[in-house]
Amino acid sequence: MRGVWRWLLVLVLGGTVMGKEYLYANYTEDVLSGKIVACRWVKLAVRRHLDDLGRADTPGFPYHFDTAAAERAIDFIQSLSHTKGEWALTGPKKSNLIRLEAWEQFIVAQIHGWRRSDGNRRFTHAYIEVARKNGKTTLGAGLGNYAFFADRPQEAGPEVYFAATKQEQAAIAWREAKAQIVKCPALARRAKVYVSKQVIVRPDDEAARMRPLGRDSDTEDGLNPSFALIDEYHAHPDASLLNVIASGMGSRSQPLIFIITTAGFDKAGPCFTVEHENAEKILEGSLTPRIENFFAIIFTIDAGDEWTDPAVWVKANPNLDVSVKPEFIAERVKEALASPAKQNRPDSTQPEKLYTEAEALAATQAALDKAIPLAVQAAVAQKEGEVAAANAIAEWNRAEARRQTVQTSLWRTVALSGGLGLIGSLLDRPSMTGAGFGAMIGCGSGIFWGLAEAMFPNSKQ
Repeated sequence: MRGVWRWLLVLVLGGTVMGKEYLYANYTEDVLSGKIVACRWVKLAVRRHLDDLGRADTPGFPYHFDTAAAERAIDFIQSLSHTKGEWALTGPKKSNLIRLEAWEQFIVAQIHGWRRSDGNRRFTHAYIEVARKNGKTTLGAGLGNYAFFADRPQEAGPEVYFAATKQEQAAIAWREAKAQIVKCPALARRAKVYVSKQVIVRPDDEAARMRPLGRDSDTEDGLNPSFALIDEYHAHPDASLLNVIASGMGSRSQPLIFIITTAGFDKAGPCFTVEHENAEKILEGSLTPRIENFFAIIFTIDAGDEWTDPAVWVKANPNLDVSVKPEFIAERVKEALASPAKQNRPDSTQPEKLYTEAEALAATQAALDKAIPLAVQAAVAQKEGEVAAANAIAEWNRAEARRQTVQTSLWRTVALSGGLGLIGSLLDRPSMTGAGFGAMIGCGSGIFWGLAEAMFPNSKQ
């Protein structure tokens, strides 16, 4: 086991770090000085890092930045290889090893460099918002592999999940992680891949698992995640899958939910209403109390920027001129200008714009899908209410009929008793003989029949 780690260390130190500068070290200064063009939210993210360095290991802030831990994670990911496209090709003067850009190194360093006093990671929740084609899948897969093979402190039985709305969507990042493993001999020897079951295990740790997870998966029960990549969270209609993952992390000492997503278009979904809004408040410092375990960074153009201006494209596309070609964006801008329906697309040119005509139509259809069942329920409720009202009226009518019957019977009794009393007085026998006795019998009989008619109105029919 020690030999494997020694081999990995030689691979990392010999293959990717010797003579190489850590780009994250100057990223904060370059962003704040304007050397790197960045939006307000990125500036706030690097400012947060500098402010936190100033209050590290103080009574109210029991965290510190571990440079070695940060660079260890960077080194690991940069020992992996690209698996697709031109970056996967090799040549006499070209390596296919992953080279993290400054912004990517900054993210990795933040997540793995900041530590609690017990040595575990400070950040257990990360939200990264960036436009498409900026290497999200490659970065997320690399972080997943680090959590699976090399996390420190080491997790026993690590469970790594790549989560999305659909199993097939989640499998994209899982396949990227698998391909990275296959291309790295040191990792390939420590892993066993079951392609048909879409699971990767480690023979040296029978409890270790790496697999994709969709909202349509067979089961989400029994999860004990140590790392979860939530891919394109803007497409999730609710937070149910994220909540299942988060609730399963309770026994882990330093779990990590890593959300990496484009801006999307659904302002009513959990990505915008919870994650994005929390991220903005955390970066602004407006949340009280502070959420110190939540890392956030948002790459987008600023309010007031003109999305057709090439000078601002890099704000939303930190990999501009690397994995995102300026020509590609220029063509999309031309298409958008020619087609008003495309001018609101949340793509690499306009990530802050959230709706298109098609997306608005889809949102309208979704609203109708919700409204129609509600209308049916309302109609059913109205019908049930009408039936209930009719039954109540019928019952009231029956009660009124019984009341009138009782009233009539009582008047009969009174009339009968009065008549018998009059006869008794005429006969001059007010005692309980003769008419007096007859009056008592008549009164009793009248009351009896009156009550009988009230209680059993149909007894004479």
